[in-house]
Amino acid sequence: LDAFPQEPASQRLVALQEGEVIGTLCLKRKAEADLLAGADNIPVRLPRMKDITRGGQRKMFKLLTALHFLDHKPQEGECYIADLSVHPKARGQGVGKQLLIWAQHYASSDPHLEVLSLHVSGHNQGAKRLYEHISFRTQAEEHSLVRLLLFHEWRWEYMVLPLRKQT
Repeated sequence: LDAFPQEPASQRLVALQEGEVIGTLCLKRKAEADLLAGADNIPVRLPRMKDITRGGQRKMFKLLTALHFLDHKPQEGECYIADLSVHPKARGQGVGKQLLIWAQHYASSDPHLEVLSLHVSGHNQGAKRLYEHISFRTQAEEHSLVRLLLFHEWRWEYMVLPLRKQT
């Protein structure tokens, strides 16, 4: 497992097997600059629309819209799993579990973090079982017409794993 970059607000973990990527996980947390300034002003460079084909413009619009509606802004004390992906050939071999255990260890080692969280599609029962096996619990169920139109998924579950004993 390799973790990078060394930026406090975001971590990307990559699982490698014989030099091939077999899994990846991204963690996000509220950046210190966000805590002080209250904003995230990182510019994003996108291709100019005139350089994208007509069909590509629709795909780009759909992608940007999807990213906007899937973007979760972690609260103070929250470490959010922005994405978890395992190569189809490596599924069922414990790669996802290993990535989640690393994320739990990483978040637990920071005394400022109180909870590890994620969103999962309501239809992704395999992923939900894995998260529950690691002790995540559903805190909220969300429904979104926009997500239904973009991803053909109406129900999303927000799951949390407390990192400290609640007093």
